[in-house]
Amino acid sequence: MDFGSAWLQSGTHLAPDETSAMLPAQKKLVINSRYPAWPGIKVIEEEDFLYDPRMLQKQP
Repeated sequence: MDFGSAWLQSGTHLAPDETSAMLPAQKKLVINSRYPAWPGIKVIEEEDFLYDPRMLQKQP
């Protein structure tokens, strides 16, 4: 938790590039709104997200 908080507060990187554990062909991004170039970021493409049924299962 401290690592994530420090990263967000630093504003040095826009987003870590992490491979999804459940959907290895996809990436997940946490975008840092404290990054200096944040106001200029634009969405250039959107895709539908297909949920993996495991995401909706209750864990034991």
